[in-house]
Amino acid sequence: MAFTLVNQGSFASTGVPVNIPVPSGADYFVTYNLTQMATTQATGRGVKFEWFGNPSFAVNSALEWKKTDSTNAINAVVVATG
Repeated sequence: MAFTLVNQGSFASTGVPVNIPVPSGADYFVTYNLTQMATTQATGRGVKFEWFGNPSFAVNSALEWKKTDSTNAINAVVVATG
């Protein structure tokens, strides 16, 4: 599998939802929550989010990587909506 990097960057969250425009034809998008990645008290908080274009996933679905409390273990779940 090969990817062509279209764009990259970073932003600081203010605690409100952020709309990130993705170019049409994109087939992969990933974002990391470095603040939550660094803490051990992050139960159920997402630290990595991945989206693959169709047909890899159903419309509006993605992968969310979540930390468990006090262990730094990571669990992946499929987000089915939004």
